[in-house]
Amino acid sequence: ASRYHDGADDEQRGLELVDDIVRWAAGNPGVVVRLARALLTPEVLRTGSTVDLRRRVGSAVATLWLPRQDLSPDAEALGLIWAVALDCPSGDAGVPERLIDDAELITAGLLARDSGRVVPVHPLLPAAALELASSSSLRRAHALLADSVGPDGLAAAWHRAQASTAADEAVADRLDRAVVAADTSLAPASRARALELAVTLSADPVRRAERLSRAAEARLLAGDSAGAEEMLQRVDGAQEATRARVLLLDE
Repeated sequence: ASRYHDGADDEQRGLELVDDIVRWAAGNPGVVVRLARALLTPEVLRTGSTVDLRRRVGSAVATLWLPRQDLSPDAEALGLIWAVALDCPSGDAGVPERLIDDAELITAGLLARDSGRVVPVHPLLPAAALELASSSSLRRAHALLADSVGPDGLAAAWHRAQASTAADEAVADRLDRAVVAADTSLAPASRARALELAVTLSADPVRRAERLSRAAEARLLAGDSAGAEEMLQRVDGAQEATRARVLLLDE
C-alpha cells in the first residue's frame, strides 16, 4: 500500500488505486462497486494513511462473494486451513497433503487447476476466508497446521504462536529464534509480522521491548516508516536504548 502514499498527491493515489481495484475485481462488476466504496475514501487516500488495504479489500470481497458459495461445513473448514497456510510469512508456506483434499475444494468452486498448480478461483479468496472466520476457528486451523508441518522451522513456530491464547515466553522465544534462523531468506515485511506476533506473546518486558525494536527495524527496511514509528511508541520508557538503535537507522 505504500506506493499510494509516497511522492504523489491525493488525486494521483486515487487513480493508482482505481487501477488496482479493476485488477483485483477480476471482471466482476459487483466487486468493483464494493471495493470502490470500501477503498476510495478520505481515510485511505489521505497523505500518510496507514489503512491496511489488504485487510480492507479482503473484508469487502468476503462480505460480497464468499457467503454466497453455499459451502459444506467440511469445505469451509478445509478452505480455512488452506487460507491460513497461505498467510504464513514463511516462504515455503503450504498445506500438508494429508490435511486437505484439493478435489473437494475444486468441486466446491473455490480452487482450480492451472498448469499443474492448484490456485484460488479469485485472487482475493484467501483474504476473504480469513476475514470471515471466527477467532476460535482460526486458532483451531493454526493448531492443526502446527501439528502437521513438522517440529522445526518458521511455519511450525508461526502456527503454534497463532494458536496461543495467552502470553507464553517459550512460544514467543521459539518464534523469535525461527525468525533469526530464517535470516535474509525472510523479507523485511514478513520478518516484522513474525516479530510483532512474538511481541504479543512476550511475558518478559525486556524481551518484549527488544522484539518491538527489531520489528520497527524490519518495518523501516520494508519502507513502512509509519509502522516503524507505531512499534517504537509501544516500547516502554525504561527501554530507551532499544528505541535509539531504530531511530539511528531512520536518519
